[in-house]
Amino acid sequence: MKVRMGRVLLSALVLVAAVACSARGGTGSGATPSSPSISVSFDINKCKSATPGPIELPSSGPALTDDTGCAVENPELVKKVYHELEIGDYDALMKYGGDRGLWNEERQPELLSQPDVRAKVMKSMTVHPHCDGGCVYPGFTTTGWDTELARSDAKALGVDPAAIPDPTVQIPVYTSFFPDCACDWLGVGPPKI
Repeated sequence: MKVRMGRVLLSALVLVAAVACSARGGTGSGATPSSPSISVSFDINKCKSATPGPIELPSSGPALTDDTGCAVENPELVKKVYHELEIGDYDALMKYGGDRGLWNEERQPELLSQPDVRAKVMKSMTVHPHCDGGCVYPGFTTTGWDTELARSDAKALGVDPAAIPDPTVQIPVYTSFFPDCACDWLGVGPPKI
């Protein structure tokens, strides 16, 4: 029952949370630091941006390209949230919830006030989000191990995909949510193992 409720809650968050990119399909390739030969498919005609962004992970800062090769809808907001996590500006982070407020708002102060939690959230934001009606960092927490890229992203975060059969149920890392409007941030979710 607990697992089913967790999955339903995560599914609801995915629908409500994160930055829309209606990309899916085509051909493109790129590398990640942990696996230089990963090939990722995407269709440049399906991305909202004129051309897909690089699939390579950034050397620092958040990943601004999703798991299909499309740029996230509002990269400036993603960078601002990452920066506020980095400097520990709790008040600024709480304001990013906009009119909706942050998801699970009663837990956000407890989570965001801890430097080690903020560091783990930032690390999760360095790999590809999954954007479909919003963006969730890291993407494999909503898609599972559906691609080599998802498994590579997990390894970049120190997660062994073989040890966690379904990362959409057993969420091994902190997650970060951006809604489909790309106008605010819904906060973080703790691991669920």
